[in-house]
Order: sequence, then structure tokens, then C-alpha cells
Amino acid sequence: MDPLPQFAGDDQQITYLFAWGRNKDGELSIGNQKKCNAPKAVQGLKNQTVQLISSGSNHSGIVTQDGQLFICGSALHGKLGFEDANQPSYPKFLLVQAMKGLFVTQVATGDYHTLCLLDNGQVYAWGGTLHKKLGSKAGKPARIETLKQTIVQIGCGDFHSAALSANGDLYTWGGGGRDYNRGQLGHGHLNDVETPQIVKDNIVKFSCGGYHMMALDKDGELWSWGSGMYGETGQGEFQDSLLPKKVKINFNQKHIIIDDIFVQNKQESTIKEISLGGHHSLLLSNKGIVYACGYAQHGQLGIKATENQNKFQLVIGISGKTIVQIAAGWNHSIVLTSHSDVYTCGHNQAGQLGVGDYESRTQYTRINFLEQRRIKQLFAGGNHSWALIDYNQPRIDDYSPPSPLNEEVKIENFTQPLDQGLQDLEIVITEVKLHHRFVKIQVPAQFQTTIQAKINDYLNFMQKDPNTKLSKFQNDALALGVKEDNNKLSFTIMMIMDLSQYKMPFEELDEGKVNQIGKQFVVKRSAFNKNPIYDWIAQAEKIMNIPGIQIKFLELRPQQ
Repeated sequence: MDPLPQFAGDDQQITYLFAWGRNKDGELSIGNQKKCNAPKAVQGLKNQTVQLISSGSNHSGIVTQDGQLFICGSALHGKLGFEDANQPSYPKFLLVQAMKGLFVTQVATGDYHTLCLLDNGQVYAWGGTLHKKLGSKAGKPARIETLKQTIVQIGCGDFHSAALSANGDLYTWGGGGRDYNRGQLGHGHLNDVETPQIVKDNIVKFSCGGYHMMALDKDGELWSWGSGMYGETGQGEFQDSLLPKKVKINFNQKHIIIDDIFVQNKQESTIKEISLGGHHSLLLSNKGIVYACGYAQHGQLGIKATENQNKFQLVIGISGKTIVQIAAGWNHSIVLTSHSDVYTCGHNQAGQLGVGDYESRTQYTRINFLEQRRIKQLFAGGNHSWALIDYNQPRIDDYSPPSPLNEEVKIENFTQPLDQGLQDLEIVITEVKLHHRFVKIQVPAQFQTTIQAKINDYLNFMQKDPNTKLSKFQNDALALGVKEDNNKLSFTIMMIMDLSQYKMPFEELDEGKVNQIGKQFVVKRSAFNKNPIYDWIAQAEKIMNIPGIQIKFLELRPQQ
């Protein structure tokens, strides 16, 4: 791992911004390479404190802390804002001189145009679509005079633009002509719109996809419109929507608390963030859980399956990790956990996943190159991704990679007090590659020394099994940061087993159930002595024979 922070390029600057993915037009400002499959320091920003990044398909914009706007990439259609541009692309971030002296707070980049927002709520635009409907074709930034209200958020799709006013009015305009209008403006027709028009009021935030949009209103309701041929609007159908429609989200899908353990989370869920890609959509709930819908052929939904989804699906591969940020590129997705780990999935032809190769992923994979760095914010756009490092605390000194016994276990279901002595075995078919076996133990507090010795005996026994790849235990009160019960002690044992050579029994399944992801069933105690595959349970009961002990068993089983 490189020391943090690191020097970058010919500027010899201390770099807090990393980029990876497509760089064919220099849109990453990382040098001459046309694509990059691992995070690389961005050049051209010496002595600048980056606040925000936006990427279109082949150009990028950056806003600094002091309100300056830098831009790089393809100069076609005048979208860089350089009036005297005399080359097809600019592979290094340069200051947009036309905005000098103004305080820029946001930038948004489409395929053919660029918007920026000033601190006074005014919006400037330049570039243009194929149909010359947006901004100044000459490349000179010009204020959008028809936006009279104070604007607080801007966004771009491929051929359209959007702006949200301080009082909650959402405006859209632009369009891509007959071939590219899919209802993304939300005005009930497929015509281009030359000037901003209100599409919805009472809005607090929105996101633009390639040809669709979503907006969250003040009541917490989600609205969507535009292209829906891949299910990206989340409305339960595969068709376009010319007007905003309310999206129904099933927040009662099973949540995961220890890596891939499913539980019902009874806390009320609300939407925290929205991020739209080319034809897929991501939601982040207030509980740090990610939901996805839309185009799935490259794995960008992160749900392993590649069938398109017209309703939001729980992303189970990263449940159990508290997600704090989401970002959707054209065909890939990237998320940030509360422990500053970055996970990514989807299309990877240009290296936009940042995992060191060019293979696409249908499940979220951690970017090892960014570990130990304290990530402030993630950005994605087109076929590239960005990570902004925290300027004040760039390094995590006490960092440790995610553990199989996840530190973000929630106190419910598997971790709640047990009400029986010895219990049945709960099994979940999930996305683990190996078997994960858990033994939950509660004993009277006076047996503290005895139970710890017996746990060690049990682990020693299991480690003799050649199929055991990892075994460990935790004191739940210490690991979960909860108040310890004065009368009871609680421990969780975990073992990861490679049982791929065994045919697992499924006779316990109810009629109609199949061995598929998300299915759960219970093995009754009467079956434990009938199959040696359950010896780990028999040994746990035999070794830990303490008066008043309560034991619960759970197994995460790979799909066969």
C-alpha cells in the first residue's frame, strides 16, 4: 500500500482525488493511458481543495472549495466552456476562465453539455445536444435567464437538464429529438423543451439517469418517469412513463446483519439518497441498506442475477455493512461503507470497477487499492469512478479489512436473548461461496471461566476438521457495543467450512420450495443424528454441557 497521502504526476502535489476507468479523451486527467483498472491520482489540481465532481460520458468537471470550476476531456460540442478551444480534447484539468470571478458550487455534465450552479442560485449552461437544444453551442457559458427562482441543485442526463429551486419546484428541459426522447422530461409528451418548465413541486432532491429521472418529495415519497424499458423507473413494469408516477418500494424485504444472515428489520425505512445510471437506479435507505432496479445485464444491480428488474430489489451482497454513499455510472455501481470501504459491481470493460482487472462483476467487490484511506465522497459517471479523500484525516490508522464476523451486527433475531435451551437449526440459502456456521450461546454469568474454556475446546475440535477454513468467536456485548447483562453472558462462534464435496440434504424443505437464494428452512432436532453433516451441532451440545445454557444454530448455505 502506498503511503498516504501520495504524490501525483508532474505537479508533485499532495493528492486527495483518485480516478479510474475510461480515459480515452483525457476525462480523468490521469495521464496518457486510455483506461485504468485501479485508482490513480488525478493531475492538474495543484493546491486545490476539491468539493464536487461530475462526469459525463467523456468529459468531467470539478468544483473547488473556493468556487473555481475546472474541466477536462472531450471538447466536442463546446461542452468544456473554453471559448478558444482549438483541439478535440484536453487531457488535464484546466480552469474555466469564463467563470472566473464567480463562485461555483455545483457542476453537472451530460453527454453534450454542461451546467454549473453559482452560490447566488443562478445557473449557467454551455455546449449542446445533437439537436442544439441546450446552452451555448459556441462553448461560452451563458446564464439561463428563464430560471428566475433560486436554484439549489442541478443535474444532467444524456440529452436533458434539471434544476431544483429552493421552494421545491423541479424544472426540466432539453431532449434528444425523436430518437432519444423517452419521457425523461416528465411533461407528458415526447417533444423537446427549449426552456425550463416545472415538472413536479414539493421536491427535496432528484437524480438524472441517461433517459429517466427520480425525485424525492418532502413527504418521503419517490417519483419516477422517463425510460422504463429495462425497469429502471421501478414502477413494476417495462415501459416508458411520460409523467411522474409514485414508486412503491418494499422495505420489508429481509435484511442481513452478520454478513449474509437474514432478519426482519422492524425500524421504519425511508429514502436517504438516489443515484441513477444509464438504465439502472440505486436507492440508499436511512438504515444504510441499498436497493436497485433496472438494467442488470452487466451485473450493475449487484444482486448476482442478470435479469432486468422493474421493482427495487434489496442488494443482499452488501447487507450487513452500513452503506453511507451510493453512486451509479452508466453500467456500474459503487458504494461506500461506514468504515470507508469501497465496493463496486457491474460493467468493467474500461476498468471502471477499480479492482485491478477488466472483468465485470455481478456482486459487489471491495476495492483493495483504497483501503486505509478515509473516503469523503464517491462519484461515478459514464465508464469511470472517483474517490475523494478526506483532507483533514486522509489515513485510517487503526484500519482493518472487513471481518467475516461483521462488526456491524444489529441486536435482533440471531443476537437477541434466547428463550429455549437447545434449538433447531435455521438454514438460509444465500450468496456465500462457502458454508458459514454460527453457534449462539448464552450462559449464566457465573460460568464465565467455564464457558470460555469450553468454547476453546470446541474450536480446537472443529479446527481438526480439514474442511474448516476459519473459526473464531466473539463476546457479543463487547463486539456489539451493548450493555452486558449482569446475569447472562452471550457469545457467537463462527466457522467457515468448505463442504463443496458433499451433497447437502434438502429433504427438510417444504413442498414447492427450491434451493435458491433467499430460501430459509429449519432442520428439526430429530434429524441431527441421522446425518453426519450435523456433527458440528452434536459436538457443540456435547462439549458445552453447562447448566442453564441456551444454544442456537444457524447455517448460511451456498446455492447448489
